[in-house]
Amino acid sequence: MHKKHSVKMILAFSISVFVIVSLTTLLVGSAMYYLIKHDYLRGYSHLAVIGVLCLSSIFISTIVAHSLGKWLFSSFAVLNKATKEVAQGDFSIRIEEDNWIDEVAGLSQNFNIMVSELGKIDNMRQEFIANISHELKTPIAAIDGYASLLKTPGLSEEKKADYIERIVVSARRLNSLSSDILYMSKLDNQEIKEKETFFSLSEEIRQVLLLLETCWSEKEIELDIEIEDIEIVGNKELLQHVWQNILSNAIKFSDKGGKITVCLKKNSDKITFLVKDEGCGMTLSEIERATEKFYQGDSSRSNQGAGLGLAMVSRIVELVEGRMAIESEKNQGTIVRIELYESKHLP
Repeated sequence: MHKKHSVKMILAFSISVFVIVSLTTLLVGSAMYYLIKHDYLRGYSHLAVIGVLCLSSIFISTIVAHSLGKWLFSSFAVLNKATKEVAQGDFSIRIEEDNWIDEVAGLSQNFNIMVSELGKIDNMRQEFIANISHELKTPIAAIDGYASLLKTPGLSEEKKADYIERIVVSARRLNSLSSDILYMSKLDNQEIKEKETFFSLSEEIRQVLLLLETCWSEKEIELDIEIEDIEIVGNKELLQHVWQNILSNAIKFSDKGGKITVCLKKNSDKITFLVKDEGCGMTLSEIERATEKFYQGDSSRSNQGAGLGLAMVSRIVELVEGRMAIESEKNQGTIVRIELYESKHLP
């Protein structure tokens, strides 16, 4: 977009004052010259002439200032109206950014950026609520359905046990989902308080692997582990969500009898945690959306989670000023790499 020549607001104000004074002086001066030239002021006292001159100057300058000010600050009226529209929930409104006053042009540009971001946040909020409703509805419906079936007369003990087990599974999923949503909300609002401790990062990852032993043992997954002894200062509980979610995903998306590589190493001030699996992999579009809340690329495994894992990981890595990278190809497995920097502040 072509931008016109612009000036600072203080210069615009100075020009306005100059225009008002000059125009007033010109009009009053021309009037006085005309009256004096045609001898219309003969017989009037000097005091009366000065009084008329002053009143005329005030009247004319007021009219000029009102007209000039209305034109000069019309952009603020537009901005004020647009702000009221935004306050009422209209995030589609935009205002003209091309203005000859620098500050007004900058304010208009920042306003449009702000409204655009608010629109995105509002869309995300609506999508978030819709996703939550959908995710909560499934286990609640399952609990309600199987609880109703338990009332069936003459139901066998085997059926009762099966229905009770399904209710327990759905209840656990509901509890896990609600906990994840609450934790994600805290992460988004940075409500996680800092609890820095000195701990062994390598031992922490080994503990997570032991915690998930049942999962990878059931699928007969081979683990290739290469973990250096590394100790850091950071939020142990916060970072545990990173290792647990990444390793859980690798197990979940691996085929039976597959292989998972877990690597932790330190190079200078950079710590790298890498997990590689040989599972179903992702397309480029799935990689781009992998960290979105509630996104699940593989619908066949949608009953194994709510799609919040990588969203949590991404947010936590962002909070500790680290870096996350995902490399994947469809049916060729996935590599997730987390990089932490010791020079950065770990919450």
